[in-house]
Amino acid sequence: MIRALLGLDETPPSDAADAMAIALAHLQASDPRRAILLDRREV
Repeated sequence: MIRALLGLDETPPSDAADAMAIALAHLQASDPRRAILLDRREV
C-alpha cells in the first residue's frame, strides 16, 4: 500500500515501509489539510 500511495517503483524493505506508514498516519492525524497532498488520483 505504501508503494501505491507514494508512487514508488519498487517495494521498500518491510522496516522502511513500516516507518513510512507510521509517518503517513502521523501526518494524517496531526494535520488533515496537509494529508491532502497525498491524495493521488492515479494509482
